[in-house]
Amino acid sequence: MIQLVNLTDDVVINILMKSGEIRSIVRPKDVNPARIMSHQQVVRIINGIEVKKTVIDGINDLPPAQPGVYYITSYLVAIYAQRNDVLCPNSYPKEIYRQDGEVLLVKSLQSLV
Repeated sequence: MIQLVNLTDDVVINILMKSGEIRSIVRPKDVNPARIMSHQQVVRIINGIEVKKTVIDGINDLPPAQPGVYYITSYLVAIYAQRNDVLCPNSYPKEIYRQDGEVLLVKSLQSLV
């Protein structure tokens, strides 16, 4: 069976299944969310204003790939991981339900590879 592991900042991700059922994927309490490590560098100064670029140093708390396991991370982590086993909640407008600006659930997960 395929295992989905929540490594997002959200403790719970709710996904609306094709069947209409809602599946909740809970991040275990002892698991840290996967995060991008970065720093900034000044690349130029325009009229006395610094322009900086963000340099990605790596990803914290993203386990190595394992057969049968998919990791659900933030969009940024999924972009920089560039791995088939790293997914993120699909925030495309037709794939997400919000209420008062808060995400209630998504209809799908997204692969960025």
